[in-house]
Amino acid sequence: MTTLARRDLAQRLTPVVLAQFVGVLCGIIGVKLSSWLVPPEVLGDYGVFMSFTTVGMWVVHAGLIKYTSRHWAAEPDKPTLLRQVLRLWCAKARWLLIVVLAGAGAIFGLTGQAAWLVFPPLLVCAAALSLSMLGATALQVNREHWRDCGVSAVGSLTRTFLPLLFFLLIGVGGLYAGLTAHTLIGLALVAWVFRQYWRASANSPCAPVPSVYLGPTFTLLALADWALVGVNRWIVAGNFGSVETGFYTLAGNIAVIGPILVGAVLKQLFQPGLFTLGDRADPESLRVLRRRVDLLAAAFALLAIAGVLLLDLVMPWLVGPLVDQRYSAALHWIAPAGFFSTAVITGQFYHLLLLAVRREQDCARVDLTGAAVLIGGGIITASCGRHAFTLWLWWSPLLPWLLNRTLARRRCAGVKPTENDAAA
Repeated sequence: MTTLARRDLAQRLTPVVLAQFVGVLCGIIGVKLSSWLVPPEVLGDYGVFMSFTTVGMWVVHAGLIKYTSRHWAAEPDKPTLLRQVLRLWCAKARWLLIVVLAGAGAIFGLTGQAAWLVFPPLLVCAAALSLSMLGATALQVNREHWRDCGVSAVGSLTRTFLPLLFFLLIGVGGLYAGLTAHTLIGLALVAWVFRQYWRASANSPCAPVPSVYLGPTFTLLALADWALVGVNRWIVAGNFGSVETGFYTLAGNIAVIGPILVGAVLKQLFQPGLFTLGDRADPESLRVLRRRVDLLAAAFALLAIAGVLLLDLVMPWLVGPLVDQRYSAALHWIAPAGFFSTAVITGQFYHLLLLAVRREQDCARVDLTGAAVLIGGGIITASCGRHAFTLWLWWSPLLPWLLNRTLARRRCAGVKPTENDAAA
């Protein structure tokens, strides 16, 4: 690597790592405060609610977010593209309303919280997070890492402290009010950062958004991704009760910090380069692309697993200084939750591989197969008891190597230069 390349990498790495550091620090403080202030059964219900706030960005508008991540950086007329994306976002707003209604009903079924009470904050959070994710995705792929760092850092602070502050002021409802305030502040900040793209432009028509991004394919994929994030909370709630869900929620909040940090850094740094290799579409570039994705996925998995094991080793000494004694039973879930998160994020690298070679349609076969096995295995093993479910989570990091990698590389083997040229 040349001196210039090393300098460029360092310049890009600094804001990415800084944003993740702020997120980790806020997460640690949040664990301490929430375990001290919030009873396990309340945290369990709140954790289920939080898992549904992402339905906008990970289900309804997931295709638009994927389209933005793939095409924003290369679009010369970004104001026009922004208006096009926002129009398409509004066109799907009615589906967001329907999904949020269903989510409120599911929350009632899992926790007993009145659907009419959780619906308003759930709708606001889902809409605001979806729009904010569009902005964050555009900043990342355009390598505006310092702007993204600022947005991310403020979001980490408000997500950690506002719900707890409101909880102290008004009680249990304050958790939901504080989270709603966090999402609105994040959306306002994204809108301010993007003020440069509200200027008038030539308003030249953008290329039409490919139907794969607007149709059912990415909606199904996003539904699977969203379910993977929240499914274990739902499984624990359905099989082991609200108190155990509170323990799992706290453990998950701790255990996923390492895998999410490592995955975010690697993807932000190397995703643009992967897409560049895919656009070249010659056999050598495709060979390099496949090897690079394997190396990134392996590096991520090794670092994430090592971090989770180290965390599991030191956590008994942190009960008291970091985690309140009443949450000591949560230590059982640290390694299982962290390993499951590692499995989910490992599979995402092979999703990037398919996007890079413009085989978006094949994402469904690969991602849905992996998600079905992860979710189905969790449901089946949980019905056999907590020990069986725990063992399943421990072994879950092997699945993306057996399924996602095998299927993705098989689909990439059929890529021809003319296919990518035509897609471009």
